[in-house]
Amino acid sequence: MFAKPFIGSLDGHIDGVYSFAKKPKALNLIASGAGDGGIIIHDLPTRMKVLRFPAAHKGVVSSLCFTEDGRLLSCGVDRLVKLWDAKTTSDGDGLVDDEDSRALWSALAADLEAS
Repeated sequence: MFAKPFIGSLDGHIDGVYSFAKKPKALNLIASGAGDGGIIIHDLPTRMKVLRFPAAHKGVVSSLCFTEDGRLLSCGVDRLVKLWDAKTTSDGDGLVDDEDSRALWSALAADLEAS
C-alpha cells in the first residue's frame, strides 16, 4: 500500500502483509501477519522488530488481534486460531498453553458447535 507522502516502511516479512493489529493502550506496538505465515511485532518509533514468529501459520495469516492482557490471537488459512505470548523472547515459540487458554478454546468450540 502506498500513500502520499511516503513516510517509511517496516522490514522483516518475506511475503506480502495481509493483516495488522495495534496493541491496546500502546501507541508504539503493532503486529503484522504475512503471506508466508510469519508474524512480527514492530516498535513503530524505532522501526525495530520486537518479536518474531517466523512459522506461526502454514500460509497466509488472515487476522490478528491483541487481547487486553497483551497476548496476541492469530488465525490463518490453515484453519487454526493460535494464542501467542507477546511478552516472550524471539527464541521461544511463544505459543500459550495454559489453563486460561484451554478454557478460551473450549468456550470458542462450544459457541461454534451451538451455531
